[in-house]
Amino acid sequence: MSTTIVLTALGLGCGPQPTTLDYPSEVTLHDRSLQIPEAKVLDADGERLELPVQVLSSNRAEVVQLTTGGFSCLGNGDAELQLKAGSLEHRVLVHCALVERLELSATQTRLVLPKEDGQLQPQTLQPPTVRVLGPDGAPAYIDPVAVSSRPEVLSVQEDGTLQALRPGRAVVTYTAGGRKAEYTVDIGRLIDDRLTLTVPPGGRSTLPLEPGPTWVDLSAPVRIEAHLEGERCPEPQTASRIEDLYCELGDRGMLVVHNPSRSTVRVRAKLVVVPG
Repeated sequence: MSTTIVLTALGLGCGPQPTTLDYPSEVTLHDRSLQIPEAKVLDADGERLELPVQVLSSNRAEVVQLTTGGFSCLGNGDAELQLKAGSLEHRVLVHCALVERLELSATQTRLVLPKEDGQLQPQTLQPPTVRVLGPDGAPAYIDPVAVSSRPEVLSVQEDGTLQALRPGRAVVTYTAGGRKAEYTVDIGRLIDDRLTLTVPPGGRSTLPLEPGPTWVDLSAPVRIEAHLEGERCPEPQTASRIEDLYCELGDRGMLVVHNPSRSTVRVRAKLVVVPG
C-alpha cells in the first residue's frame, strides 16, 4: 500500500508557497518504460502550483537509472530516489520486478463436448501453469491477465479456469509486464457416439461419414477424426493399445477400421469434428 509524504515548508517570498508534495512513497514497476513523476505540488490552501518536479538521485544506479524528466528500471531490485519540487524534497522507494518472459506448461489442448439429451454440455478445464519470469530467470511476482479471443467459444472464469461452451478454436492470451504467451484450445463435438463396430480378424469394417454438421464454424477449416474406445483412432503404421486396430479414410467418404489381428474385435466408435 502506497502512502503520501506531506512536507511543510515556510515560504518567505511573495505569493503562494509550496507546502505539500503529493507523490507515493513506494512504486512497483514491471517493465523498463520511462516513468515521469506526476507529483502534485500544493500550497497551504490545497491549490496546485505549477512547479517542476525533479529526480535528483538514485542510490542504486544499476537498478534504477535517471533519465531526462524521469527514471526507469535497469534490473530487478529496490532503489531509493530523491525528488525535489521548489523547496520540498521527497524520497521514493522503487521496486523493480521486471518481466522477461512467460512460460506455459502447455501451449495447446483439445477436448470434445459431450451431449446430454441431445444438447452439447459445457466443460470446465484447468488452465496451463503460467510462470512469470524476470531477466535472471527468477519468478517475477505478478499475476498474469488471461483474455480469450472468442469468449463465446471459450470463456475465462474469475478463478482462472476455462469453460468450453461450443465447438471452435479459441486462443487464451496471458499477459504480464508487457509480455504475453498464448494457449490454443480446440473444441470439437461428437457426430455420432452410439456406434459399435465388429471387426473380423484380418478384415475391416466401414463407418459412413455424415454430412458436415450445421454447427461447423465456416470461418476456420475443420477435420473429422475417428475415436475408438475414447482414444483417437490410430493411423496406419502406428502402434495402438486397442488390439492392433488402425483407421484410414476411404475414397467414398467412409471410415475404414482395419483389424490385422487374429481375433474378432468389437469396439465402440465415434466420429469427432474438430478445428483444422
